[in-house]
Amino acid sequence: MTEIEIKLDPVFSSPVASIKADINIKKILKIAEKEKYNVAGRKDSFKNHVSQSNNMIILDKKIFKNEKKTMENYINYYCKNVLKYVNKLKLTTSWFTKAEYNQTSDPHDHGNSFLSAVLYLKTTKGCGGITFKNFRIPSSIYMVRSEDNIWNSDAWTIVPDDGLLLIFPSYLHHKILPGQNSEPRYSLAMNFFPIGKIGYNESDSFINIKDVDGNYND
Repeated sequence: MTEIEIKLDPVFSSPVASIKADINIKKILKIAEKEKYNVAGRKDSFKNHVSQSNNMIILDKKIFKNEKKTMENYINYYCKNVLKYVNKLKLTTSWFTKAEYNQTSDPHDHGNSFLSAVLYLKTTKGCGGITFKNFRIPSSIYMVRSEDNIWNSDAWTIVPDDGLLLIFPSYLHHKILPGQNSEPRYSLAMNFFPIGKIGYNESDSFINIKDVDGNYND
C-alpha cells in the first residue's frame, strides 16, 4: 500500500512533564537520609513495600523555605506557559520516599490534589523507575503490538536520574517498580492545589479559595 500521511491529535492527553531541576538536591538529600520512615500504604500489602517519611509536610520546614518556593515556581511556570491555566497552584503536602532493594509500591493516585510532582534526590544503578498506568485502554481486549508508543500503551515507564523533576496530573495512576539497587533511592513527592477563582461566576460550582496566607489569586 502507498504510504498514507496520518495526523494524530493528542485528545484529552495526560501529560507528564520532565524538568532538570536547578535546585540543591544534596541539601535536601542530607535531610531525607536523617528522616524517620514508615511503610507506605497498607502494612499487610507486602513486605517489599517502599517507605515514606512520617512528616507529610516536609517542605514546610524553615530550612526548606527557598526550596518550597522553587518547586511552586516550577509548577506555576508549567501551568501558565504549557497548560495555559490562569490559577496559581500552592504546595499542600510533601514527603520523602525511600526505596531499597526490590521494593515497590501499590498502584495509586493522589487524592485532594490537582497536580503532583516527584523530585529525584538519589538514584543508583538498577533502581526502579516509575510506571504510569492508562486505565482508558480496555483491559478485556489485548491487542498485539509491534512496538509500544504513546498511542497504544497501557503503561509508560520513566527511569529517573538525580535532579529529575516529574510533574503529572494527580489522577494518573502510577507505581514504583522494584529495583536492583544496592543503596536506597530517595525522592521527594509533592501535591499542589489551585487557589483563587475556580469555576464560572454565577454558577452553582463557583468557589474562591484563599491560600494559607489569606491571599487570593487575583
